[in-house]
Amino acid sequence: MRRNVDQVARTGQRRGVVWAWLGWVVPVVSLWFPYQVVSDAGRASTPRPLGYGGWWAAFLVSLLLQNAAGQVLGGPAGLVDPELVRSLPTIEAVGAVALAVAFVLWVRIVLDVSAAHDRWSAAQAPVG
Repeated sequence: MRRNVDQVARTGQRRGVVWAWLGWVVPVVSLWFPYQVVSDAGRASTPRPLGYGGWWAAFLVSLLLQNAAGQVLGGPAGLVDPELVRSLPTIEAVGAVALAVAFVLWVRIVLDVSAAHDRWSAAQAPVG
């Protein structure tokens, strides 16, 4: 998708090709580089608003709650507070809902951007 956008779209992208992959795993920058890569490519592909901010916010909330659940279970020190353990089902449930919302928004983004790229491809295909 990124190569298509580079060839067809007039708008630039904030991050280079390598960050389309590394942005997801490099600490700290993984909090915003993936959002920038996806939103830049998506906005260049289709003018429809696709909810990039909602997708990314829901994804980050799910990661935050996953981390919180790990801390409730003792974190690296392994010290468990029984009072906090009672909150674990709520933390896990809200995190699961946030991840489900992120997934639904992600599917919408992928389908809409893929359809735009299919249209670009069909317009570029030689007739004969």
